Amino acid sequence: YHDASECFPQGRVPSYDPRFNFNPSSCPALLMDRSFLVAILPFIEQRSIYNALNFQVSVFAAENSTIHPQSISGFACPSDSGAGSPRVAYFRDPIPNQQAYSSFAYTSYGGMYGSFLSFAFQGATPICSPSAAGIAAANGIINDLSPLTTAAIVDGLSSTIAVTERATAILNRSDVPSLDDFDGYGWWFSGELGDTIISNFAAPNAFRRLGPKFSARTYAASSLHPGGLNVLMADGSVHFTKETIDSWQVGVTYLPSGEINPPGVWQKLATRNGGEVIDASSY
Repeated sequence: YHDASECFPQGRVPSYDPRFNFNPSSCPALLMDRSFLVAILPFIEQRSIYNALNFQVSVFAAENSTIHPQSISGFACPSDSGAGSPRVAYFRDPIPNQQAYSSFAYTSYGGMYGSFLSFAFQGATPICSPSAAGIAAANGIINDLSPLTTAAIVDGLSSTIAVTERATAILNRSDVPSLDDFDGYGWWFSGELGDTIISNFAAPNAFRRLGPKFSARTYAASSLHPGGLNVLMADGSVHFTKETIDSWQVGVTYLPSGEINPPGVWQKLATRNGGEVIDASSY
């Protein structure tokens, strides 16, 4: 993809389908559209699915419902039972011309947005422009910003995470009955946060220590592997990262405070422009 487009795929794209514009202002719809995984379909021998997508309407539209349950083996980790086949789930948002329940295929992977979850796209605020803080927080590779080139990865391609595992088996509502909308996350075709975009605010597999904490299961890196998970670096190499890697701590609050939590090695690996020098032996 990078050779053909001279950039990395954008993490999420706002929807311009007027049927999905729930924003009271004249800004683009707040509902995100297709994911970065959609962009790479032609390069992983899935052009037929890519060609079946109607790009003139939202990826969530009824016109695109044929791709929703498509299971793509490369997007599912064998250890992640929640990603191997489509399952019925509930739409998180009111979708025009769609039933409340439908069949979706899930992915075991998420693009690394950066250290925090934020909004850095047009339409994120009433004035249709993202804040400077929102743009700065999008310090990973797969996010809202215009597609990034290798030149933007100033920390080095081999020291910057592009994609990491995020298990969908842990999103099943039967696993955490009190949080019954987990099945509404992890859809491979959606660029929404919690679907194919995650953050590294919590250490790998933090859900094992934080229990049913919503953010640790939907927005953080996770796997069903013992002891850690796999990460894909910007240079294309894959590394198994231990869940004991140095990281800032997430407590009872939704997100850590950068003022009281200096970035750990895990956070440094997710930023493309932090200026850190990371010893490979530390992860």
